[in-house]
This record gives sequence, C-alpha cells and structure tokens, in this order.
Amino acid sequence: MLQEYWTDQIADIWHIMDVKERSPSLTDDQARAVLARVMDTHDANYGINWEILDANISALLCSFQ
Repeated sequence: MLQEYWTDQIADIWHIMDVKERSPSLTDDQARAVLARVMDTHDANYGINWEILDANISALLCSFQ
C-alpha cells in the first residue's frame, strides 16, 4: 500500500536523533526546536542538508547566550 502511495512523490525525513548526532548536548526539546526552525526557514531551492542543520543548531545555541 505505501509503495503505491510513494511512487508519485518523495519525502526526506530528518529526526531529532540526526540533530543530536551533530550536537549531543542538546535535549530532545532543543532538537525539536532546531527541526522546527529548519522547517520554517530553509530555502526549498537548496533543500535541507547537514550544513543547514549545523547552521540552525548554531543559531539555536547562540540564542541561549
């Protein structure tokens, strides 16, 4: 059933564990905040990648200082 659904579209899934792999000191809630920021601010022309994730982690950490 899902195979039929996904034949006409794709999705790239990012998980809080991906965020925490890049910055293990983040809490689950902070990792969720990073993913939410990425979703709200990423440029669809470039997509979401590790560089985008890292930049958003840095932005979140700077906001705590």
